[in-house]
Amino acid sequence: MKKKTILTIIAFIIFMIIGTNIVNAANAEISATKYDVKVGESVKINVSFTAAAWNIAISGDGITDAKYASQTDDLSEKTTTKSFDLDTSKEGSYTIKMTGDITDENGKTTKINETKTIKVSAAISPNTNNTENGNSTSNTGNTSTATTQKSTEARLKNLGIKPNDFSGFKRDNTTYNVEVPNGLEEVEIYAEKLDSKATVKGTGKVSLKEGKNTFNVVVTAEDGKTTKTYTLNIIRKTEEEENKSEARLSNLGIRPKQYDFSGFKRNTKEYSVDVPNDVEEVEIYATAISAKAKISGTGKVTLKEGKNTFNVGVTAEDGTKQTYTLIITRKDIPTTNNETTNETDEGTSSTEEQKKEPEKTDIDEDNKKLGLSKLTIKDNSISPKFNANTYEYTIGLTQDLASIEIEAEANNKDATVEIVGNENLKDGENIITILVKNAKTEDVATYQIIVNKNVVKQREIKASWFKPSTWGKEEKIIIAVIMVLIVLLVIAIIIKIKMKKDEEELLGLPGAEELDKAMAEHQELTEEETEQQKNLHDEEEKSDIEKAQEYFEEYSRRRGKHF
Repeated sequence: MKKKTILTIIAFIIFMIIGTNIVNAANAEISATKYDVKVGESVKINVSFTAAAWNIAISGDGITDAKYASQTDDLSEKTTTKSFDLDTSKEGSYTIKMTGDITDENGKTTKINETKTIKVSAAISPNTNNTENGNSTSNTGNTSTATTQKSTEARLKNLGIKPNDFSGFKRDNTTYNVEVPNGLEEVEIYAEKLDSKATVKGTGKVSLKEGKNTFNVVVTAEDGKTTKTYTLNIIRKTEEEENKSEARLSNLGIRPKQYDFSGFKRNTKEYSVDVPNDVEEVEIYATAISAKAKISGTGKVTLKEGKNTFNVGVTAEDGTKQTYTLIITRKDIPTTNNETTNETDEGTSSTEEQKKEPEKTDIDEDNKKLGLSKLTIKDNSISPKFNANTYEYTIGLTQDLASIEIEAEANNKDATVEIVGNENLKDGENIITILVKNAKTEDVATYQIIVNKNVVKQREIKASWFKPSTWGKEEKIIIAVIMVLIVLLVIAIIIKIKMKKDEEELLGLPGAEELDKAMAEHQELTEEETEQQKNLHDEEEKSDIEKAQEYFEEYSRRRGKHF
């Protein structure tokens, strides 16, 4: 069983490798609408090639020679199709050749040398009448009786989906598999038929459920009988599957925030930022899209003067890896030019104007940056005072709160605000991140609030039983237990009083006294009767003893006399 499983896995890997190569390889095909026809019957020679670059020549009997070469620097694969009419006016075998080479998007060149042969036979002869001597033949006409047949071409020359299309379509390959993200709930299936007179069904917009979705595109040829079905399996990933392979960041930057950069995009892998010469150390921070992904390369780093390159790696749950490169340039110490001391007043005035102009430009640029227009926290003040260009704030929290109420507004109507880390605040330092995202440009601005929560110490100093406002969680639990005990005690006292009252009411019922008196008299009579019975028994017992004694004395007397 184990050996069979291993062989199955190896076969699957080989299949995936071969399948991938087939999908991405360039290809060229030549075909005819018919290969066995009569003289004068219509035949089309169809040529198609899918490649990034090509140099193809078409030649043969019954067609005009042609050559095609790519004239673009774009190395993405494209599909080109050509059609030729074959001259079938003469009987015989027609050989069509396609020669040259094609190059795929990876730069691999493949030689092409393919031929197709079409057989053209004589048309059906008209009816003939022989004379009696067999020497003469009378023709009833010399018009060809060949009839034109309808096309049986039922293939596609292109098939795909919008968006998230796939590559590697081949007209004779009828099954395709493509994976799409979990967030894609609808796609549009499109198809292009090889014969304009054929009909296609199964295209258009379709809804996708999570998992495998199978769609069939059916092509019916001109003859109405010949069909070909293309099967398209669209696998919409589940959130869990997507997260397992998610190896991208949702945020990346450096601290102190005044030297951070803006415009982070999860699909952009390289960023550059300049810092002043006096900044010798920065901290690189990053946040992964998937909570189960692992990040490496963050933390404090030392900067040398000039260019410093750092890599931040992200490893998804299934092992998929991505690397983001951060280039931090620490500027050189500016040199002082002593010659400027002898400048004229006019030169000095010009220099001052130049200094003022960049300052104004910087302000204008800052105002255009994506960021927050408002940031407040209920019952707490932030430090320093809010400014759209200040990205790091701190607050002190002495209340035992799991989260704080933050009000943040973006300065762009197309932007959204996302708050991360504002839950389960613990004693000590907590970092809350505010992400301002522009959905159109994918720009991201990052603000951080460092919450220093110090509830335990404040409780030890200020907690008082006479001030409920100073009570913490422990004090509140103790008070609750005491209240429950008091309630239970009150209930017990009420029940006891109720039972005593019911007993007194029972004793106070009409006839109760007479009943007690009667019961007492009955008891006395019972005791007297018992005493009388006892005395009578004693007397009867005594009489029997005396009789026995007298009998014995008489017996003894008589016996003595006899002897």
